[in-house]
Amino acid sequence: MRKGLIIGVLLAATMTTTLAGGSIAADRVDQNLQIIVEAAKDLSFPDHADNRAYLLIKQETIRSPVGVIFGYADNEAACEQIASVLSAVLDVGTFKCGPIY
Repeated sequence: MRKGLIIGVLLAATMTTTLAGGSIAADRVDQNLQIIVEAAKDLSFPDHADNRAYLLIKQETIRSPVGVIFGYADNEAACEQIASVLSAVLDVGTFKCGPIY
């Protein structure tokens, strides 16, 4: 994976959400998270038409979104790698990614 910057990271320790069909359930999110999710939906990557922003979600008793990952050549791969490092290497919980549609 190419090095890149996490341009947007939204810390949301108290926000809860669920994944529905692999994407974020828009009716179950906090207002601040809804704003960032809506902004992420409008992002376009002309050189990478299939690339979209991904939501990094901590999977514990309550699922909590902790970041919106974008700005990489492959946002899905970047999110998965960040989730893997946080889950396996740093052992701070279990993290997954979901596309923002």
